[in-house]
Amino acid sequence: MKALAIAADVSKASDVERACARVAAAFDGIDILVNNAGTGSSETIMEGGDDRWQYYWDLHVMAAVRFSRALVPLMRKRRGGVILNTASICAKQPLGTSPSTTPPRPRW
Repeated sequence: MKALAIAADVSKASDVERACARVAAAFDGIDILVNNAGTGSSETIMEGGDDRWQYYWDLHVMAAVRFSRALVPLMRKRRGGVILNTASICAKQPLGTSPSTTPPRPRW
């Protein structure tokens, strides 16, 4: 069995691209991809600026999309594979603070 450690900020397309290129160079294909990146914050929807929203979108959504698009061809080389996408419990039960999960409410 062979392992490969790669440091990357998966919210950045260039880091995902570089990581996938290293995987492709090191292995003849892949069998499984686990998309499990995420974080939270204490900002409310009213406090989180566009830059924070973009960061959450790139980390929680686009990282999985980018890894999947890049690595499916390696799965096809082996005629199959599995992609496992995980999500935070906040997808079902939002916290009261995260800009990506908190609906706006007036604070008079």
